[in-house]
Amino acid sequence: MQTIIERLQRTYNCLNKENIDSDLLDQLYTDDILFQDPLHQFQSLSKLRDYFKRLYKNVDHISFNYQDVEANDREAFVTWSMTFLNRNFNKGNPVTVEGISHLKFRDGKISSHRDYFDSTHMIFDHIPLMGRIIRMIKNKL
Repeated sequence: MQTIIERLQRTYNCLNKENIDSDLLDQLYTDDILFQDPLHQFQSLSKLRDYFKRLYKNVDHISFNYQDVEANDREAFVTWSMTFLNRNFNKGNPVTVEGISHLKFRDGKISSHRDYFDSTHMIFDHIPLMGRIIRMIKNKL
């Protein structure tokens, strides 16, 4: 039997715009999933699915490399790097973002999923003028 962490890893590495409406997310998350990342927060599986539909709409490829997992029966912390391609973003070149997910479990599914990552690196660093300004500010800090 796969652990919930193995299901998470498998799901995220096969999730794409064609299968978001399949039961992949239903098998992983509770109906009242609390999902948070640096840019969004909502609480329901249907809102999570809608978020992924918008997110994956222009993604040509996405993959996750999982590094470390610290887990018990109630929760887990998972470190990862995500690499994605979006033809409308970063001139179609790959973008890699490092992050960590804090997961809480209930009834064999994930009931809370909070992602921590540098949203400025993911989004703004790859916009030509804005990226230069942000890198300049970061270097001065």
